[in-house]
Amino acid sequence: MPKKSFIKTLLERRIPQILGSYLVAGTSLILFIEYLIDKYQFPSHYPTLALFALMGILPSVVILAYFHGAPGKDEWTKIEKIGIPLNVLFIAGILFIGDSLNIWQINTDNLISNPQKVLLHITSLEEYVDDYSNTAQDSGLIILTNTKLESIRQDVESMLLGIYYNEKFKFIIPRFSDEVQFIDNNPILNTTEEFRENINKNYERFDLPNQIFYINVYQYRKVHQSLTPIYFYAAMDFPKMPDMGVSGSVIRHKNQKNKATDVSKNIFEYLRGELSGWQYIGNISKIEEDVLYIKLNTSKIKKNMNLKVYTKYDYQYNGVQIRMEDIRNEIEFYKKDTSSSAKRLINNRQEELSSLEDRIKFHRTSSKMFTRGEFSYFVKVIDIRSDSMAVAKLIELTYPYVTMRAGDEVRLRVD
Repeated sequence: MPKKSFIKTLLERRIPQILGSYLVAGTSLILFIEYLIDKYQFPSHYPTLALFALMGILPSVVILAYFHGAPGKDEWTKIEKIGIPLNVLFIAGILFIGDSLNIWQINTDNLISNPQKVLLHITSLEEYVDDYSNTAQDSGLIILTNTKLESIRQDVESMLLGIYYNEKFKFIIPRFSDEVQFIDNNPILNTTEEFRENINKNYERFDLPNQIFYINVYQYRKVHQSLTPIYFYAAMDFPKMPDMGVSGSVIRHKNQKNKATDVSKNIFEYLRGELSGWQYIGNISKIEEDVLYIKLNTSKIKKNMNLKVYTKYDYQYNGVQIRMEDIRNEIEFYKKDTSSSAKRLINNRQEELSSLEDRIKFHRTSSKMFTRGEFSYFVKVIDIRSDSMAVAKLIELTYPYVTMRAGDEVRLRVD
C-alpha cells in the first residue's frame, strides 16, 4: 500500500480548515475587544493580551487538529496529555509575569515623537522703547519692571501648560538672571543681518529649540492716573528653526503689534494661535465691501466661528504682482514711522521689491506659493449657505495696509 503524502494527511485531518476557522474566530475576538475598549473604556492593553493568548495557544490547536481532525473517534495520545497542559501553563505563566511587570500596558508616551522645544522670551528692552513708541503712534511707551515681567511670564506659562500639558511642546522660558541677561543682550527684533547672529546665539544657548518667540512688552503712558493700564507688544517668531526665515523664504517671520489691557491673556492667545496652527479650510470666492463669501473644503464650519484669512502669493499666476502691490502699501505705511526698525523694514522690502521687478523684467518663472502672517485678517462666520459655501464679515485687519482679495486662503485654528 503506497504511503500517503504529508499534505494529503493534513487535508484528511482537516488541519487547514480548522486553522482557518481559528484565525477568523481569533480576529473576530480581537475586534470585539477593540469595540469594548471604544464603547465601555476597557483597558487599552486587552487586545495585546488577547493576541498573545491566541498565538500562544496555537500549538495546542495544531495538536488537537492533527489527532482529532479526521472523522471518527480518536483516543487521546501521550503527546496531547503532556503537550496541551504544558502549553496552557506556559501561557498562564507568561501572562502572570507580564502583568506583574506591567509589560502589557504599553507606555504611549514613548511612542510619541520627541516634543517640539519652544523658546519663549518675554521682555521689555529699554534701548528700543523709542523705536516702538514711534511705531505705536500714541502718547509713548514705558518699560515694565522685572516684577511685572516675571508675573507675565508665569501667567503665560500657566495658561500654555493648561492646554498643552503632556503634549508635543516643551517650553523653555528663561527665568534665571544669567539666562534673562543673555537673551536680553542678544535681542531678536527682525531677520536682518544685524540680528541674525543673535538668533544663532540664542538657538545654541538654549538647547537648539525648534521654535523661537521673542516678545517685547511695554505699557502706554497714562494720560490720567485713574485709567486702566494698556499694554503694547511686538512679537517675532521663528517656527521652523534652524531656518531663520531669510528673505524670499516661505517660512513666516512677522512683527505683530497689539494693544491689550490683559496683556498675559493677549500674549497667550497669540502664542496659542501660532502653536496650534491654522488648518486650511477654503478660499475667498467673492468680496462685497466687508462681507466675504468663502468656498469651503469642509462641512465643519459653524456660525459665529472666527477664521483667519491669509493673502496668497502664487508665483505661477499673479502672485508676483500681488506681492509687489502689498510691499508698496507696506512701505507707504511705514514711511510715517521715523524709528530705526521701520527704516530697516523699508530697506528690506525695497530690496525684495527690486528683486520682484527683475523677475518680471527677465520673465523668470517660479512655482513658489506662500503666505505671510503680517498680510492677514480675521473674519467671523455670519451664515452657512451650504456644505461648501459660507458668508463671513470682516472683524479686523492685522495691519491697515492689508488688502482683502478673492483667492485668499481661509484657515481655522486647530487646538
